[in-house]
Amino acid sequence: MILPMVQAAFERDSLVFLSLRTPDPYVDWLYAARERLSLKARMVKYNARQRSITVTKQQRVAGGILVRYQCRGYFGDITLSNAEIAQEAAGLMRKYLTFDYTEQ
Repeated sequence: MILPMVQAAFERDSLVFLSLRTPDPYVDWLYAARERLSLKARMVKYNARQRSITVTKQQRVAGGILVRYQCRGYFGDITLSNAEIAQEAAGLMRKYLTFDYTEQ
């Protein structure tokens, strides 16, 4: 649920970097972060399928997001507040915007 939001933020931010005089390093940096995030999203989807977890509905509600899911025939829901989403998204952005310096 939060991974696609972070991916959209990276895409939006790459447009901001395009206005710089030398955008290539910054855009490449965000592209690498989006690739790592995309791999993580695929892993999460795969693991959810392995455990028979399906998100049936996502809905914006006052103060957050309501998510309804099904797991092995049982239904449930979880509400994430905007503060929780912002905190988790910021942590994920920091995690995937790491620099990998390798000596040549």
